[in-house]
Amino acid sequence: DTSQAETRLLSDEAKDAAVQIERRLLLGSKLSGVINSKEDALALFDLYKDEGYMLTEHEGLYC
Repeated sequence: DTSQAETRLLSDEAKDAAVQIERRLLLGSKLSGVINSKEDALALFDLYKDEGYMLTEHEGLYC
């Protein structure tokens, strides 16, 4: 299974960051409402870099 292979490639730090971000993430969430630090942002972008998600800016906020 591809998701299992990807999970094994993540560091413990990335897994912990993903769990924390996932707890705050809802469909349509604004990035500013989910991300608390630069490290959160980098971890989120790294985890979802191949997923085809779109990051947009609206009135100075990213969503």
